[in-house]
Amino acid sequence: MSKLIVYGCSFSCAFQDLQHLPPIEESQGWPKMVADSMGYEYIDRSEPGYGWNHIVNNIDEDQAFNKFTKDDLLIISPSYFQRLTFPNIDENLIDGLFQDFAAKYGKSTKDIAENNIMRFYLKIKTLRELGYNVYGWCWSMGVLKCESWTLEFLKEIDDYIVPAPDSTLLWEEWMLDNPTYMLIPGERRPNGSWSGDTHFSIDGHKVAAEQFIKVLSIKKKAI
Repeated sequence: MSKLIVYGCSFSCAFQDLQHLPPIEESQGWPKMVADSMGYEYIDRSEPGYGWNHIVNNIDEDQAFNKFTKDDLLIISPSYFQRLTFPNIDENLIDGLFQDFAAKYGKSTKDIAENNIMRFYLKIKTLRELGYNVYGWCWSMGVLKCESWTLEFLKEIDDYIVPAPDSTLLWEEWMLDNPTYMLIPGERRPNGSWSGDTHFSIDGHKVAAEQFIKVLSIKKKAI
């Protein structure tokens, strides 16, 4: 059986770490529902807290060791474009605080996001050119306003990007406009932040699964 392999962070799996809420089982997460509906074996290669450096490391490792073939379906999320984590830095030495580490030693958040956008584009484009059945989806840029030339990279791979149910590129924007699908419903604040928890609720996972199934079915026929 061909595999559906999902790479990303906590938005790419059945994530729920709040003790006062019931757990979300793997079978209730959008990736498993997509795999079951489309006839794939589900392989979870996502990890909560991962940024693009970790995610692309998993992809490269799996490709090098032939963990996926051109018959498999790969779904890749870059997590927050502005998130910076490192697989080759001991998290224990920085108490797991990659955000503080990046703020102290990294470039500006805008520079990090724009660099990750380009690297995400290059990974999707390269895998496609090699003949792999790969699609991406984008969660968030936070409150950043990236340069228009950077966003052109995402437009170039639009055929391989799964948008949110309202056709928005960034799923977090859709989620904030539809808070009933948030794990803890909240609302936007004037400063650009928000209340609540934007992870998918069980109903959010169902809606996400329906969107992925619909879009992937159409795109696979068109390409």
